[in-house]
Amino acid sequence: MRMKFLVLLLFAALAGLCAGSCLPTSMPQTGNVVEETPVPPSPNPPPTQAPLPILAPAASPTAFTLPTIAYADAESIRILEPAAQTKVVAGQIVTFAGVVTPIVETSLTLRLKVAYQEIYAISVPFDGQTGAWSLTTTLPPVAGAAELSVTGAESVAAVQFEIAPPADMPGPLVTLARPVVGETAVAGYALYLGGEARDLLDDRLYMAVLANNCTETAAAFSIELTTGAWNGELVLPASTTPGPACVVAYTGTRGEGSWLEARIPITILAANDPRASFIRLGNTHNLTFQAGAVTEVYGIAINAPNHEVQLTLTRDEADGGALLQATTADVDTFGYWRADLALAEGATGSALLTVSMGEGTNYVELRQKTAVLP
Repeated sequence: MRMKFLVLLLFAALAGLCAGSCLPTSMPQTGNVVEETPVPPSPNPPPTQAPLPILAPAASPTAFTLPTIAYADAESIRILEPAAQTKVVAGQIVTFAGVVTPIVETSLTLRLKVAYQEIYAISVPFDGQTGAWSLTTTLPPVAGAAELSVTGAESVAAVQFEIAPPADMPGPLVTLARPVVGETAVAGYALYLGGEARDLLDDRLYMAVLANNCTETAAAFSIELTTGAWNGELVLPASTTPGPACVVAYTGTRGEGSWLEARIPITILAANDPRASFIRLGNTHNLTFQAGAVTEVYGIAINAPNHEVQLTLTRDEADGGALLQATTADVDTFGYWRADLALAEGATGSALLTVSMGEGTNYVELRQKTAVLP
């Protein structure tokens, strides 16, 4: 069985049709996808594709969570720069700074992680009289949720911040809007991807899901693209390792030249995990309906009972909450579902879309505020 890669390319800027962000209006169609990966026929098959190069992974990567900062009696470490939740720009010069008190005889070690992966670890000098330490360095061209930690003999300090893509600078640009940080994906099911690109090297965008703390390639493909918004999805192999993972989108050759990468930390669940039961909407968040017209709604449902979901569109509760339309949709092997909602003339105003599956303790629903336009 071939692994299913579906990519909806919405790069109208490339075709001269629109500028800025272009949004999907229909079910994604098969795109110009290369480097497909077969779905392994057994739980432990031989590799069918050379893995992506990993950027100096830590020996024992850990989950991307802000640790409890512990201070020993004999030593305290503080990080003054960057401040928590600060934004810095990928590939730019930055100064990390802080202080250690009292003065210690051991060295300090600074570690930088982006998503779940340690980018580098380096010894940091400090002033023998004041305890002040600093390191001025060029950030790697990797954008995403970042964590800086500094360790001494008995203490550790950590801060989370964001490395942003160089959006206001000339040159290549890659962003990831989907999935969101901390999103959950399920082995054997589809995962939505999306973002924007500009001036890509060799007119090509590369995407991958890196499993097992971002140390192994679960799926990878590329599309021809220069500039514009893009949306798509891929199906993870059923054998994908559960646990911390990340989605990467990049241009160029990773680790070489003027390449640029964006990454989002996610969690992958096994299909039989009790938590692997949820619904995602494929339409973008500004989904609206039109009175007197048919609107296509689509998405993913994981482990849907009876392989179906129910959809209802109602008026906003402030407008009485009356039912406008209801239907069911079949869910396929990879979790995909789609439905057409036809609305009567005059049914305008704020509305609520509900997509649900199961009953009782197995009931799961997704609610999306929307509107019916004239």
